Amino acid sequence: TSECEYGIAIDAGSSGTRLHVYKRREGHGLLKEVLQKKVTPGISSYVNDLKQLSSSISDLARLAETIGQDGQKLHTRSSSTGCLIVPNPGR
Repeated sequence: TSECEYGIAIDAGSSGTRLHVYKRREGHGLLKEVLQKKVTPGISSYVNDLKQLSSSISDLARLAETIGQDGQKLHTRSSSTGCLIVPNPGR
């Protein structure tokens, strides 16, 4: 069997945060989604509770860490596709 590579995307949006895990055979371009998990509420709900936001995203990150622990390669790369600017009424 050929070795597999895994890719992970965490999409943190206003309606929820989604973890997507993709798998492909090394050297091939075809991806297969092997895991999708969504947690709610979305990040905009945590404007006054950043600790809870961190906890919510950390739970998904821990789940992602379990992928590939059977000796398979686990690639982690980060990128950002957007930014939410939250006004701070206290300033």
